[in-house]
Amino acid sequence: MNENLMPCPFCKSTAELIQAHDNGIHTCPGWWAVSCMNPGCGCEIAWFPTEAEAREAWNTRAPSPGITEGERQRVGEIAEAIEKAHATVYAIQNGWNHKGVVSELRAIAKDEGEVG
Repeated sequence: MNENLMPCPFCKSTAELIQAHDNGIHTCPGWWAVSCMNPGCGCEIAWFPTEAEAREAWNTRAPSPGITEGERQRVGEIAEAIEKAHATVYAIQNGWNHKGVVSELRAIAKDEGEVG
């Protein structure tokens, strides 16, 4: 019953089809929805009259917006700066290269527009 359901778009957990019953809680007995099985997530779609409609609604995802080449390059530059900063902080914590650490951090900050 839960085969062919994509994972939750938010937490990537498995999902399950659920059917409403006339138990005084659901207002659409016999209708279908899909819900994330992760109790901490709670993602659920609206109710549909058929199982197929609920499955299709759950599995339909908006396309991811593309990023420009300039944005992709900037992300790479930021990731590289973060890696350098991490390595420098690691060096400080381990007592290595004290003389060059401050100047390296300033150079990274200057590259990112943080220091004049």
